[in-house]
Amino acid sequence: MEVKMKRILCVACILVLCFSLVSCSDSPADVLFVYNGQLDDGYLNQDAYVSLGKSCTSYGFHLKTMRFDNALNPEIGLTNLLATDPGLVIFCGAEFENTALAFSRNYPLNNFVIIGANGDGDLDGVQDVQNLYSIMFKRQEAGFFSGLYAASLSPEKVCFVGKDEYLSYIEYEAGFTAGIKSIDQGINISKYYRKNEKDDAVASAALREACEGAQIIYTIDDADYIYDLAKQLGIPVIGAVWDSRKGQDDGMIFCVKEDIGKAMTIMMDDYYNGRMKGMIRRFGCDEEIFTIVAEESSPDIEKTIELWKSMIINRIITVPSTRTEAARYISPLNY
Repeated sequence: MEVKMKRILCVACILVLCFSLVSCSDSPADVLFVYNGQLDDGYLNQDAYVSLGKSCTSYGFHLKTMRFDNALNPEIGLTNLLATDPGLVIFCGAEFENTALAFSRNYPLNNFVIIGANGDGDLDGVQDVQNLYSIMFKRQEAGFFSGLYAASLSPEKVCFVGKDEYLSYIEYEAGFTAGIKSIDQGINISKYYRKNEKDDAVASAALREACEGAQIIYTIDDADYIYDLAKQLGIPVIGAVWDSRKGQDDGMIFCVKEDIGKAMTIMMDDYYNGRMKGMIRRFGCDEEIFTIVAEESSPDIEKTIELWKSMIINRIITVPSTRTEAARYISPLNY
C-alpha cells in the first residue's frame, strides 16, 4: 500500500511539473511587441525591443513578440494573441498606424502603443482613440541641430534630400532650414525629394542637378544612390541614419539620432505607474532624446549646439515644424 501511494504521488508530481511547463510556455503576455522585418535590424526594432526587454524584466512583466509580416494571416494571429489578454500591445513602425487604430477601437480595454506614427487618422492633431499612446519625435529639432552643424562649416550651398513629402520629412526639412538660418541667412538651400521615382539612375541624375554647387548633403534617407553620388562629388553627408550606414565608409560626418530606447523607458514607466492614456507623446530636447554623433567637430560647434539646445528647452525659441513657419523664422541672435 505504501509503495502504491508513493507511485501515485510520483505520477502526480510529474503531471504537475508537465502542466507547469506547458503553462509557462503558453502563458499570456503582459506585453506584446509587434514588428515587421528583423528584430536585430540595428535600429528601430532592435532599439525598441532591447529597451522594452529591460523594462519588462525590471517590472516583472512577461514579454512576447509577434513578427507580423511572417504570419500567414497576421490579423488573425494578432487577434488570437489578444485573446490571451496582454495588458499592453506595442506596434513598432509607422506602417502599423491603421492596424493600431483598428485594434485599439476593437479592444477598448487594452492599452496600445505605436512607435513612429501619431494615430491621428483624421489629421486634426488629436489622438483618435483613448487607448492608443503614440510615440513620436520632434524631428524638427533633430533637423535643426543638423542645420546648425551644416551652417557652422560655412558652406555657400547645402542640399536637403528626402524620400517623399510626408509630414515627418517636412518636419526635418523645416528644422534644418531654421538651423541654417540661425547661423547664416545667406546660405542657399536646395531640396530634392525622390517621390515615386523607382529608378536609382534617374533619381541620381536629378539629385546631381539639385546638388550642383553644394558643399553638404543633408538626408534622412539611407538609399545607396545618395551616398554613391556624394562620394563621386566629394560632398560630405549629414543626417539621421548613422546606424543603418555603419561600416559602409560613405562619407557621413554628422548625425542626430533619436534615442528610441529612452522613449520606450519613459513609456513603460507611464504604463507601470498607471499614467498611460490615449495621447500623442512627442519626445525631444526636453527629454534629452537626441544623441549627436560626429566624425568631425570642434569645441566651437559643440558650444553652438548646446547654446541653441538650452534655448529650445527654456522656450526662448520654438523650432518650426512646417515650411510656412520655417519661411517666417528669424534667428533671435545676430551673427
